[in-house]
Amino acid sequence: MQTAYTVVSEKPVEVWIPGKLLEDRLDAEFYQPVYLRTVEALKSAGFPLRPLQKLSSYKSRVYWGIKGLDEPISSTHIPYIRPNEATDDGWIEYDDLTTIERHWANDMPGALVQPGDLLVEVKGNARKVHVVREDVPSLTFVSGSMYRFVPKNDVDVHYLWAYLTSQTCQTLKERLMSNSIIKWINPDDICQMSVLVPPRPLQTYIGAKVRLAEQCRRNGRELDQETEGFFDRILKRLSPTSNSVQTNAIEPSEIVTERLDAKFYQSIYIDIERYIVTHPEGYKTIGELVSSISNGVEYRDFVADGIPYLTVGNIRDGRLDLENAPKIPNDPSIPERGKIKANDILIVRTGSIGQSAFVRIDDSEAIISSHFIRLRLKQPQQAPWIVFFLNSWAGKLLQERITYGAVQPQIGQELLMGLPIPNIGADNSKYISAIVQKQYMLFDKATKLTKAAKADVEALIEGRLDVAGIMDGRLQPPTWPSIQQELSLTKSVSEPV
Repeated sequence: MQTAYTVVSEKPVEVWIPGKLLEDRLDAEFYQPVYLRTVEALKSAGFPLRPLQKLSSYKSRVYWGIKGLDEPISSTHIPYIRPNEATDDGWIEYDDLTTIERHWANDMPGALVQPGDLLVEVKGNARKVHVVREDVPSLTFVSGSMYRFVPKNDVDVHYLWAYLTSQTCQTLKERLMSNSIIKWINPDDICQMSVLVPPRPLQTYIGAKVRLAEQCRRNGRELDQETEGFFDRILKRLSPTSNSVQTNAIEPSEIVTERLDAKFYQSIYIDIERYIVTHPEGYKTIGELVSSISNGVEYRDFVADGIPYLTVGNIRDGRLDLENAPKIPNDPSIPERGKIKANDILIVRTGSIGQSAFVRIDDSEAIISSHFIRLRLKQPQQAPWIVFFLNSWAGKLLQERITYGAVQPQIGQELLMGLPIPNIGADNSKYISAIVQKQYMLFDKATKLTKAAKADVEALIEGRLDVAGIMDGRLQPPTWPSIQQELSLTKSVSEPV
């Protein structure tokens, strides 16, 4: 296709634009070659382009000043969705939402979400998009950083999700950004953004993969609840002591560290540690379970293509995200303590305390930052169970107890080595490990499915997608039974008696 513009110079970038390509934006950045090529590619894709507002109704009003509160959902507080609650897969844990005061529901009713709504991040990097599920709590409010759209019946909302999170659309959103300090997209621009609208069977084919990803995550969460319930029955979960208790009596034998600060001896921490160390089946400290312990390494020489360098932002749900980790050169001088292998346990030691993951075979190529503590076990097969415990309510309390630092909480190796792990029996720990690994397989599959959907969008734009095969039914998306068979989910793991 003959381009209608001319790149005069690459460095510095100079582009000649004919008047017919000029829009209501006259800033030079808006007409960078990468943006012009993206628009050209969409126009050449062979399918209609329609503004987003023609496919959905824009409902939100922009209001940046609302702050999330650390308050439970109640008659006075309603759930509040912010971009950071959404994963790159578009999943949001509704149970973990912050709240805002209920009067906002009356002041800004357009920001109250409903199942099937599309929430689009428009501030910062503008990458997060979420399709509101049926299990969303009533009166859930969306942040001004996410615009709310109600898709019309003639478009597949999950196809829209794949399109809006594709690399092509990300380039379009970057083009629409304005403001020199905090970038954001104004409502008129996002409403006018072009959406490629193929025939409905193609939308359904792509959207089906996104729906299956939701199914995988939903089933993963159900397994998570199953293991938590099983663990609570084994440990006979304690009711947390009220945080309002300001005094607590302890035995001299329980002062086993140099810590004498009141926070370390709060009742909520004392109770759980006493309970674990008096557990009928006994316990072992982390120090007794590991063969080595070390912190990661500091490295700041990042490159575009190299070895994944895991930071605190690359751990979630007990799993490691290598794809979105920064990359560093393959440097032979990196100390051994920064390297990981299968079944190592990584524990966040600064900042977001209470997150742990075990290294799987596909993760073992990465290097870890100094913000992780690496545990190498004497019995590596115990890694899934121990990580489950560390990420449980009990494990998080124990880690929270040993933190120090007034500004940024940190965990030291010495106190971590003394942290008690209950002995729940070999059969019980194997059962939990098996369920945890099934859960992680489901989360991995969800990520692969959403990537596949976005790749299909790119292939559609570039003319590489087998359109004829999809239209005549020869090419079908995966189904839930096929995924169950692929992941061996139909093979049940019996709960120990």
